[in-house]
Amino acid sequence: IINYEFSYKKGFTTINRHLFNMLSSFYSYIKFYERFYNNKYKSIFSEQFDKYETYKIVSELRKYTTHCYFAVTKSTLDTITGKISIQIVPEELLKNDSGSLRKDMKEILNKKITNNQTIDLRILIGDFLDIFMELQVKIMDKMQEDIFKDIDKLEKYIYGKNMKKKESYIIRENGDILNTSNIFYLFFYKLENEYTLSDEIISLLKKMYDL
Repeated sequence: IINYEFSYKKGFTTINRHLFNMLSSFYSYIKFYERFYNNKYKSIFSEQFDKYETYKIVSELRKYTTHCYFAVTKSTLDTITGKISIQIVPEELLKNDSGSLRKDMKEILNKKITNNQTIDLRILIGDFLDIFMELQVKIMDKMQEDIFKDIDKLEKYIYGKNMKKKESYIIRENGDILNTSNIFYLFFYKLENEYTLSDEIISLLKKMYDL
C-alpha cells in the first residue's frame, strides 16, 4: 500500500464536493423536521447522536466542511488489488479546526491518532446509511403513532350513538355549509391510494367510512 496523492486533481475536488453535498443534505433533513414538526422528533435525533460514534462524526464533519476546510485529504493505493482507499485524517481535522468541533469529537479524533487510525470514507458512509435508515424507521413509527392519536381525536366528530358515521358541518360567515365529514373521507381515501399505510390503519379507516 502506498500513498496516492491527488490533492490538486479533479478527483480530489469532486470527492470533497460530493461529501459536502451529502453532509449538507442531512443537515437540511434534520432542520426540516425541527422547523415543520416543532422539534417533535428531536429526542430521536438526540438518541441516535448519543448512540453512534459515526453519527457524531458525520454531524461534526458537516460543520467542519462548512466553516473550516476539506475533510478528505489523503488516499492510498493497494498496488496488488488496485483499490484506492479515500481517507479523512484526524490530525488534519484538528489542525485546521477553527473552533467548530465539539469536545467529544476531538476526543474521538485524538483516540484515533493514538491508535494510528484514519477515517475510511467508504466505511463511514456505509455505516452512516445504515444509521440513517434506522433513524427514518423510528421517525415513521412515531408518525404512525401520532396518526392513530389524531384519528382517536377525530372519532367523536364522526361516530354517533346509533350510527357508524356522523355528519359534521362548518357554517361559514357567508352562510355556506361545509361538510367536514366528506373532507375527512377524501383525505383518508387519498392516503390509502397514494401512500403506503399499515393494514391496521387501513382497516380502521374503512370501518370509520364504510369504504
